[in-house]
Amino acid sequence: MLTAVLERTAETCEEHEPRRVRELVRRLAVGGLPLDAALVRSAGRSAAFARLLAEWPAEEPEPGGGPLLARMRELVAEGRDPQYAAAEAERGADGGAAGPAGPLPAQRPPRAAGLPVPKPGRAHGTL
Repeated sequence: MLTAVLERTAETCEEHEPRRVRELVRRLAVGGLPLDAALVRSAGRSAAFARLLAEWPAEEPEPGGGPLLARMRELVAEGRDPQYAAAEAERGADGGAAGPAGPLPAQRPPRAAGLPVPKPGRAHGTL
């Protein structure tokens, strides 16, 4: 349930003061939520949330992050856009997976021979 709160926070973070969003993220971290993957996944879906994480003030306590958030910040420091950096960090953690469905197949399944067309004299109606 806390992951859903974090995802909703990321979706609506532009509507709130950054200070309040950071406070909520810190409180979720105290709640025991394994935030690393959820933070980076949410940052990959929301440009405003990605910027918020990338520009986290040094004087404020850090969100509960881990290696994914650290990788995202490394990529941002190298000049990557925060949202793209988040997506790349998440992809790297999955071993190249293309999302929740897993890695892309090596080749496409064979296609059907073509569109099914009724044989002459057996029409299915007109438009």
